[in-house]
Amino acid sequence: MKKTLFILSFACCLMAVQAQNANLKKSVEDGIKTSIQQTENREWKEAFATCRALDSMIALEEQKSKKPAPELHYLVSKERLRMYMRLLNKQTECQEQLGRMEAWAEKAKSNEVDEDLLMAKAGYFQKFGMNDKSLQCYKLLVQK
Repeated sequence: MKKTLFILSFACCLMAVQAQNANLKKSVEDGIKTSIQQTENREWKEAFATCRALDSMIALEEQKSKKPAPELHYLVSKERLRMYMRLLNKQTECQEQLGRMEAWAEKAKSNEVDEDLLMAKAGYFQKFGMNDKSLQCYKLLVQK
């Protein structure tokens, strides 16, 4: 447990240093990699704590720079969706994260984010047995 807390605190410190160096996107990507490693090790509480830390870091940087970062919020929500999809019986939480992802994608106004959102929706629908909706997402993706 002490080892896990040390790794988590080290990762948070590393992310904070990277954020201060104006490389916020890289920090968020590294934080997401940390979260993925934590879930692979079944350290779910730590992975969700990492996502909360990333959200706080993004919000702090947004306040400092007075510049919104919806793409980064989108990435953190996408990571949460990934985690909830790995956990059993978390369909409601998945829907909530998809809603957040849609809101961030709308604010980001990016074709890349829109396409990624369609892929995430298709995966969600497929996982929960809504194959016709999944197919619709794939068709929209091909049309883009």
